[in-house]
Amino acid sequence: MKIFARLVLTLLLTLPIYVGVTALPWLSHWFDNGNGWDIAAPIFRALGSYGGEEDEDYLYGSLLLISFFLALISSVLIVGWADRLLRRSSRKNV
Repeated sequence: MKIFARLVLTLLLTLPIYVGVTALPWLSHWFDNGNGWDIAAPIFRALGSYGGEEDEDYLYGSLLLISFFLALISSVLIVGWADRLLRRSSRKNV
């Protein structure tokens, strides 16, 4: 049951975290300057990107994957915290 709760919570948190990550002003500033594209260029070449919009697709996919892992970490922490809280309250009732 905990695995299912973590998975559902992870899927629910992925898009809000993605929106939060992409809204970071320093991230957009970093890519607007070109420094972000320079850093990510070897990854794009390794994935076989030919530049342009394909680079953006890889960037969005990477940010979505990072958001998924951040949501997974968050869901593990939230479910663990809720489990401890429920155990503690059930011990007090006994």
